[in-house]
Amino acid sequence: MKKYYYILGFIIILASSCTEIIEFDVGESDPILAVDAEITTERKAHRVKLNYSTSVFDDENPPLVTGASVIIEDDVHLHILTEVEPGIYETLDTVRGYEGRDYNLTILADDNTYTATETLKPVGEIECAFLLKGDTSSLFFGDEYIVLMSAQEPEGLGDYYLWNYYEDGVLISDTIGEKFYGDDEFVDGTNFNGVLVVLIDTEKVDPVNKTMMLEMKSISEGYYDYLLALQLEKFRGSPFDGPPANPPTNLSNGAVGFFRATDVSQKNMCVVFFNENGEPNIDLIIQTCDFGCADAIEDLFGQ
Repeated sequence: MKKYYYILGFIIILASSCTEIIEFDVGESDPILAVDAEITTERKAHRVKLNYSTSVFDDENPPLVTGASVIIEDDVHLHILTEVEPGIYETLDTVRGYEGRDYNLTILADDNTYTATETLKPVGEIECAFLLKGDTSSLFFGDEYIVLMSAQEPEGLGDYYLWNYYEDGVLISDTIGEKFYGDDEFVDGTNFNGVLVVLIDTEKVDPVNKTMMLEMKSISEGYYDYLLALQLEKFRGSPFDGPPANPPTNLSNGAVGFFRATDVSQKNMCVVFFNENGEPNIDLIIQTCDFGCADAIEDLFGQ
């Protein structure tokens, strides 16, 4: 027994002797403009958020950019945004984007000009969306709700998608870790019924008493790469990670962030109820759905 104690003590001493506090000198850098901007096919006030970057170890909120001039335009319309609160700029609430047009963002701030351009690509319609509890015996779907979607994917490669989910009209997937996105590389032109698009933590929603909505947006390949890079930066910790870096951007003049132009499709989710024997209750499911989803319900959950 003494040998084991000696060995354990030696390991502890060895481990503690290898511990050294290293202080990194990251230096100081000039603030960089950070942009979060979007125009969609929805008729509403579209928002642009502007702030400056801070140093690595600064835990204060980043400084907001006030007094900037912000313009969104295509070849037909020019929209001058109004600063509605510090760092927040909005269009009129009658503005909407149009499929197939190129949209340009121009920002004038502190004697600098920043620009970005995006093409607004169309998105297919969500035919039906289903929300159901994951299989608690499953390694992957233990404590989550699953969202299944039925839709026709347009023919032709190069389509990219982002999915959001709402509860009573409030966006729930409001952080980068809750964003779900994908492309059509393996589903191009497919008419699919019940494809898994979203996983929702059970603590985030109350589907029994609330209205749940699924939103699908068309996004560009550039924004897809931006989201992927953001998530790779967020989930760090491996000894094989590369050096941190800013995600790709479509903004000029050294600014970071992204300007996106998207088409939007939305659909209230059908809540899938199960009987005590674990079988889907078709009658209750149909009551929560549009009439047009009856065939999809029978195909997915009919016995």
